Amino acid sequence: MGVLVSKLFTDGDQAATAKLEGCATGQPSEVASHFSQGQNKTGEHVRRTQQALQNIQKNEPSLGIPPFSVSGLYDSAFARAIAVYKDRRNIRNFANKIDDVVGIKTIRRLDQDQVTIEGKGGGNTGPPAQRKGQDVYIKIFGFDNPSSKGGTSLRQQKRSLLPPRSTARPDILAAISLCRPSGSLEGLITVRCRRLRFELSS
Repeated sequence: MGVLVSKLFTDGDQAATAKLEGCATGQPSEVASHFSQGQNKTGEHVRRTQQALQNIQKNEPSLGIPPFSVSGLYDSAFARAIAVYKDRRNIRNFANKIDDVVGIKTIRRLDQDQVTIEGKGGGNTGPPAQRKGQDVYIKIFGFDNPSSKGGTSLRQQKRSLLPPRSTARPDILAAISLCRPSGSLEGLITVRCRRLRFELSS
């Protein structure tokens, strides 16, 4: 059982949750475990920290936390938002100053606030759902060589294989247009997170 308890900081991606827990416990060292614009500045651990602050921003608008993106990058906009949050929560560094670094006290307070939000049934409590690629196998027969005399054009043949215009997907049309109608060809084409396999046979 670690120090952090919110679902956002403890569920899923083990590498990210280990980074978050390390930040909360100062491991392997307090300075090395901090998140800032200068170190540990990209990754799922940053994205979850941003998500926690965004949840707080939405739940407590009176804090006046400025806008930032949940991107996984510790950029200047997020640094400003962290500084405002720390000022509102009176989280100070060893020099008794407000800074824009996420360290032990900051990550623990973010976790505490996230637990409160989760208890109310609010806030985003985890990473976004991942869209899985879907294998679609399309086998196309009977292509004439469009360069031969009297041959049907590739565009005309494509249209005959696609659904009516009202339901045709332009991404599939674009993918088919990349295939050559000569001989037999197989290829994998990534379109909108879907892998489309084409086998053209003459």
